[in-house]
Amino acid sequence: MHEWALAESIIMAVVDLAKRENAKEILEVELLVGELQTLNIEVLEFALNELKRGTMAENAKIKFSKQFPRFKCIA
Repeated sequence: MHEWALAESIIMAVVDLAKRENAKEILEVELLVGELQTLNIEVLEFALNELKRGTMAENAKIKFSKQFPRFKCIA
């Protein structure tokens, strides 16, 4: 269940960046997720919503965008 560890890292990074930028609140977090990732987005979203409680990201909207893979042959 690496989604929880990933969610914790995301919240920590977002809050750290916001503090460095002297933000008062985080309104939105947009995550770009590669389509080939083996993530359960529902579990990740749930974990993010739980872990953001009590932080400056508590009221932030979480948005997910998919990134489609691109392949290039270098032969």
